[in-house]
Amino acid sequence: MQTQIKEYTTIFWLHFAVLFLLILSWLLLSWWVIIIAEVLLQVQYFTTGCVMSKAEFDGSDEAAIPYYLSKWGIIKDKRIGRRFIRDILPVIVILLALWWQISLGKEPLLF
Repeated sequence: MQTQIKEYTTIFWLHFAVLFLLILSWLLLSWWVIIIAEVLLQVQYFTTGCVMSKAEFDGSDEAAIPYYLSKWGIIKDKRIGRRFIRDILPVIVILLALWWQISLGKEPLLF
């Protein structure tokens, strides 16, 4: 029996806010903080999966961001979206932070 997914709950909005902050982290946080956070995030993905997605989808292996991007018609293949969010986006954020802070010498807005 398939469980019904409760969409747009408080966890969805919290998850959305965390993702938004992670995407902007290259402007907000020092590059070394970002690298540590991304390593911890990858450890979480490989050991337990995304804690917020599990909370949002009652413990299933559904990934929240690809689920919603697929639902909204932005992507067709949730596996590609999952790979982008988990593997490619963190590398982009780290590279942006290194470029912005080391190459251009800009200070992060927070710390």
